[in-house]
Amino acid sequence: MDFQLSPSRAGLEQNSRLLLPVETMTTGCAPQPVNRLPAELLVEIIQIVKAARVDDHVERYSYSFKHNPHCEDSAALLVSLGSVCTLWRLAINTTPLLWRDVHVTSNSSWLELCLHRSAPIPIHVCIHSPEKLPSALVTLSQASHRIQKLIAPRTTLDTVDQLNAFLSPSMHRLTKICINGEDYAGEVRSIGGSIIAQAILPSLHTLKLDFVDLDWSLPSIRRLRVLHLRNSRPAKGHSLSLVQFLRMLETWDALEDLMLDFAFPFDTYSPTGLVRDVSGPTVSLPNIRSIWFESPPARDPSSPDLYHLLSHLVLPASAEVKIYSHVLVEHASSAEGGFVNTIPTEGLPILRTATFAEIWPLGCEIQLGGRPETNLQGVSRGLELQLIPVDRDGAHSEAWWTAAYTPARALSELCTLLGGAPLRQLQIRFLPYPRESWLELFGAFPALTELTVSELVHCGGDAPGGDEFLLDALSFTWTQPDDRLACSSTDTGTSIGTGTGASAKAARARVMLPRLRALHFSYLARGDDATLSNIAGCLRTRAAHGARVAELGLHVEGRPEDFCLDAGAGRRWRLLRVLSTLVDRLVAVAT
Repeated sequence: MDFQLSPSRAGLEQNSRLLLPVETMTTGCAPQPVNRLPAELLVEIIQIVKAARVDDHVERYSYSFKHNPHCEDSAALLVSLGSVCTLWRLAINTTPLLWRDVHVTSNSSWLELCLHRSAPIPIHVCIHSPEKLPSALVTLSQASHRIQKLIAPRTTLDTVDQLNAFLSPSMHRLTKICINGEDYAGEVRSIGGSIIAQAILPSLHTLKLDFVDLDWSLPSIRRLRVLHLRNSRPAKGHSLSLVQFLRMLETWDALEDLMLDFAFPFDTYSPTGLVRDVSGPTVSLPNIRSIWFESPPARDPSSPDLYHLLSHLVLPASAEVKIYSHVLVEHASSAEGGFVNTIPTEGLPILRTATFAEIWPLGCEIQLGGRPETNLQGVSRGLELQLIPVDRDGAHSEAWWTAAYTPARALSELCTLLGGAPLRQLQIRFLPYPRESWLELFGAFPALTELTVSELVHCGGDAPGGDEFLLDALSFTWTQPDDRLACSSTDTGTSIGTGTGASAKAARARVMLPRLRALHFSYLARGDDATLSNIAGCLRTRAAHGARVAELGLHVEGRPEDFCLDAGAGRRWRLLRVLSTLVDRLVAVAT
């Protein structure tokens, strides 16, 4: 059915009659199985479809603050489903929950229809056409007491001021406000006192702002459970010192989710920029579930504001923490701005309790209770650290690869940060590390039972690749502490047997990662038989020293038929048979 809403009130009533049959109308539907579904089950199915196509996008894009055309599909979806049959149309038109999401577009008649059919339940208002906002607010004022969420993914210069004026004491159900100010040019507007004053909006618990300033002096923001700020700065005349911000955090008893993305509300420098004060109290946030800090390039790379903020916080090990620090390439080139300069070792207990870690050249992610996909609770509990090299213009740069802050130094600093953690599972992305770095890594985490490496990097020519350095370190044995080169002198290896003379010396030889039971390689090149041969040699050495690997996983690039039938297939199958004799379980996959 072709259906277009008329802009007039008469047209609205006419369209309503088309969509909403009178109570005495019979369905006239053929007795098909779908028509025998209970009404509540049919509504539930329609609600799931609508949520997947429309509602989820509203929530997702209220987080990322990007305009999404899918949010405007609500009208087309409901009209389309209502055209299937009279029974479906009746179910849709008489279920307020299906009309809960009210999208402010250029179609004012649809706005009125949604408000009418959603009554009396709370509604979620999403503003897609800020140019129509003044007239839409007049219509919305009739249902302002029902607004539960107010989302503005698109704005004009006057949108924030209009919303400030619109909010009123009658909006006692409003719990969430999301505003993106990125689309308009000109002066950045500030969320004023009226918009979140506790006396006016007593139920507000979530505030997400992008390119919109916040008045931090308002007592009501201290009652928020969720506060996300991106590209924001303190409202004019309301900047804070570090100690003032920390004192404020002490009073946020309800705070569970905090994001400061290029939005630190404090300045540790004096107005002249010459005197710096980073003192302040230690603040415990026991109720925090999620923290996201992303900081601009530091004025002082050896002591950035991010470091000092984190050094004053005590977070629970169960919190999800994401920390992204933008570092100027010129600082990285001078060996400044690394992990130990950015992340304090105190205040983040997960640094001492993590059991899973994933490491890449300029970052890591660590978790409690194993890798995220195997977390039975379905909760991401962990810490993600990442250094983002940028140039003076803020553009991302790859110059760090050859700078003084090398991947080897980054790995060494991560070992320092995580050195006390009882890691059991470790995943490495990219392998640009020398043998000494691998030895240092394995010496720092001797209790590892599972190691996964991916995206093997070869140096080119006849130089050993990252996989060769890795396998050499896994095969490394020693009899005296001094023989462990880059490793510490602590006893982190395993020895086998007893004896006398030369045989006793060989029997006392130790190997790295004595508890390693599972070794996985991802993205091996299809013709990389040399790596398969090196893996076999490594496994033989470990088995000879009492550290047999029980499971070996190989993920080889290329089509399975090519893996089996190309010119090197015979040698490859022989290597796989050899590997299968060296472990209890071999899993080889070609994709």
